Amino acid sequence: MKTGKITLILAAVLLAFGAAWADTPATAVASQEKGIGKVEGLIVDALTGQAVQDVYVAIDGCLNAAMTNERGQFFIQEAPAGTCMMKIAKRGYKPVEMQVQVEKKKKNVYTVRIKEAPKPAPVEEQS
Repeated sequence: MKTGKITLILAAVLLAFGAAWADTPATAVASQEKGIGKVEGLIVDALTGQAVQDVYVAIDGCLNAAMTNERGQFFIQEAPAGTCMMKIAKRGYKPVEMQVQVEKKKKNVYTVRIKEAPKPAPVEEQS
């Protein structure tokens, strides 16, 4: 009888731990193992060199993303350490994907020049 209760309690604990583990995103687990770093930078127009506001910046495997401020700056506080893909997007500009190296417990700074997307040719009406 005593052995049955202990087995039942142990099974309940393992089941609860398994459920909690399943709710943890894989990226969070990987980040805890590898560490995290900060990524920040500046997004500028490739032609003019001017800062570009409201650019979406995300890092694969990171739950946080950022939008650039009025000075073109972005800040991502908890990026997984290691080699990651940074994705940058803004309407009217070509999207950018670039590989970045995130060092744990360090501020990793990048400046990215983005190019305007080609304007679509006007559509001619047929008569």
